[in-house]
Amino acid sequence: MKYKFIFFILCLFLFAYSSYSVYSVELPEIILGNGINSIALSVVNTYNDNITNLALDYNEDKLPSWLTVSTVVQDINVSKGMKSQEKLLLVMNVIDASDDESYELPFVLRDSHGNQWDYILPVHVRSNIAAFDVLHENYPNPFNPSTTIKYGLKEDRHTSLVIYNSLGQKVRTLIDQPQTAGIHAVRWDGKNDAGLQVSSGLYIYRLVSGQFSQTRRMILLD
Repeated sequence: MKYKFIFFILCLFLFAYSSYSVYSVELPEIILGNGINSIALSVVNTYNDNITNLALDYNEDKLPSWLTVSTVVQDINVSKGMKSQEKLLLVMNVIDASDDESYELPFVLRDSHGNQWDYILPVHVRSNIAAFDVLHENYPNPFNPSTTIKYGLKEDRHTSLVIYNSLGQKVRTLIDQPQTAGIHAVRWDGKNDAGLQVSSGLYIYRLVSGQFSQTRRMILLD
């Protein structure tokens, strides 16, 4: 699946101080949604020399259970008095976090000369923010008698969520209306549009919202 990232541009000003310094710079708070969020870091070099092979590091062991972090772009060069052409990219994946979760992410920038700059990035979760369009797997699956389908919309738009049987015949229309951006959930009770219980077996559910569409499978048990 192709992920669509949200980019936040943060300018990090690098000043000359000892690589052994414990001084940390706190950055503005970033609001994250459940799913994948990307933070693009632009570096402005106010250090008294060119910076080479600047890389970002963090302590993965201290991350909360709802957050995973990875770095994409590393080892950038920034001339004295200049802004970096490349960006250090942090990809932050928020996994089923409750609303108002927060964390202060400490990370370090190091260059090839052994210089070190310490930063703290405060992050705050808004659980109803969708970083990208996505259709999640229903839960429970397999199920009986009902299951819940969650999906995320990054923009307000008309959305449909339709269930089909294994032959491709429409069984139930759960959603067919304009919806706001955010995380949504809808319950299917195992009945068709006529209100009749359907038989056990494989069913397909399809989300269509603007140009986005995604399909998943689920199994109804006896």
